[in-house]
Amino acid sequence: MSYQERNNWIELLVALWAIGYYGVTLLSVEGGLGADLSYFLPFLVKVIVVSIVLGIVLAILNRVLSKDANDAKDEMDKAIDMRGFRNAYWVMSGALMVVIFAGLANERMLEVEGAPQIATTNLLIHSIFMVAALSGLVQSATQVFYYRRGLL
Repeated sequence: MSYQERNNWIELLVALWAIGYYGVTLLSVEGGLGADLSYFLPFLVKVIVVSIVLGIVLAILNRVLSKDANDAKDEMDKAIDMRGFRNAYWVMSGALMVVIFAGLANERMLEVEGAPQIATTNLLIHSIFMVAALSGLVQSATQVFYYRRGLL
């Protein structure tokens, strides 16, 4: 396994951890999506900071422990990076459109009696975090897939 591939595995595992931890916490908190933002905003910052620090520490360990860390990216590495970024871009673009329309639909639902009530701010905060995490996950998963499968 090359240095670049190990870095992609690190990114994939950190993204999975962030999504999993955030999702489990969201499901375990009373009120779920509608829970008070005074709880979730500091929690969201904590998840983001821990993810960044964890990714940096693991990347540094990978660099220190790798014999091939100083090797320059070759054509295959660049092509795999490009495919990962492209897939992440399309996922983020599509998911952000879904978030925008979900926010608009949610605003309409707030006007209807008896409809499920989720504050639009809560919905947008949770959705934007999940869009960012999902696009990072897609990027890393795509890159790992192409390192394992190879480019044809």
